[in-house]
Amino acid sequence: MQSTDPIQIEVEFFGALREYGDRIALTVAPRADVRQVKRALAEALPPHAHPLLERSALAEEETILTSEWVLSRPTRLLALPPVNGG
Repeated sequence: MQSTDPIQIEVEFFGALREYGDRIALTVAPRADVRQVKRALAEALPPHAHPLLERSALAEEETILTSEWVLSRPTRLLALPPVNGG
């Protein structure tokens, strides 16, 4: 049986997202997907951060997360904004 308890995650910010701090701790629903984690981040950050957040990728360790990814345990994620240049 799967737990229905909320899951604690930490999201570390990189690049332009560092304007909002180095990291943030969030509580999300079990089995949250990337979209739900980004929604929780948007609720925690000021509105002017939302466009950048929408274009940012989430990663776990060295893996960029796809939309099929589902949270199953407490973890540390990385928020990676898009970068310009060659």
